[in-house]
Amino acid sequence: MRYSLVLGIMFVVFSLWNPACPAEEALASIIGKKVLYINAYHAGYAWSDSEQKALEDVLKKPGVDYKMVFMDSKNRGKAEEIKAAAEDAKKTIEEFKPDVVIVSDDNPVKHIIVPWYRDAVIPFVFCGVNWNCSEYGLPCKNVTGMLEISLIPQMMETVKPLAKGSRIAMLGNDNETDHKEGEMIPKRFGLQWTAERYVKTFDECKAAYKELQNCADIIFWYGTAGIKGWNDEEAKAFVLENTTSVTCSTQYYMAPLVLVGFMKSGEEQGNWAAQQAMKILQGKSPPKSRWKRTRSQGKH
Repeated sequence: MRYSLVLGIMFVVFSLWNPACPAEEALASIIGKKVLYINAYHAGYAWSDSEQKALEDVLKKPGVDYKMVFMDSKNRGKAEEIKAAAEDAKKTIEEFKPDVVIVSDDNPVKHIIVPWYRDAVIPFVFCGVNWNCSEYGLPCKNVTGMLEISLIPQMMETVKPLAKGSRIAMLGNDNETDHKEGEMIPKRFGLQWTAERYVKTFDECKAAYKELQNCADIIFWYGTAGIKGWNDEEAKAFVLENTTSVTCSTQYYMAPLVLVGFMKSGEEQGNWAAQQAMKILQGKSPPKSRWKRTRSQGKH
């Protein structure tokens, strides 16, 4: 009987002494803190949609005060339009007063962080910046991020045995991101484009696609987002009718249009950026010089 009584008393004591676990305390400490997400692109663009969804899955659960703005820079091709979008985003930062800002892809880094917030007080986390960030003067004390790296050598190992020759062409949109891809891939991997075509409209894209079939054995088709007049079903039919060269891409939404894809994960980018923002809200400083690189998902 005495033994049972002692156990009963111990149970009561431990039931009363039940502090919140460290994880619960950490989550409680960030409730009400503010996170602003600046999306370089627009709703409906598959890549940034996947970044955004993964990011919001993390941030919306703990009770963070979350806000998002679009720069829409795929559709705003003129320099003055992108500058105006950046100024609008800066105004939102000033009015919302976030505890941390997340930005996705190159344009917010180039047009918002670089001119106004590099080495500032507000912490920034980026994702989706292509290949490197040294051209933006990063790393710096208040910025950390995840670089977007494509598995080009691995993809070429797969496509070259399927092609009738070794000539490689680049097909992309006439925008900053695609031009950066076209410039960086030859530099990093020693490739030489037989031809490069950057297009603005669906008609231009179809004309360039047909032209490249005659001057290249492999076509690296970066993406279609922002092409004016684009039509998915018409594009699929056009590709089936006019393809004679091996086509490949690193964008997962391009899978219906190309033969081989080593696809990058926007979900990985968005999730990682949100997790870093959560750590910063809990009092941790952004890492100064350790850059996370995305993994491609080798699918073909």
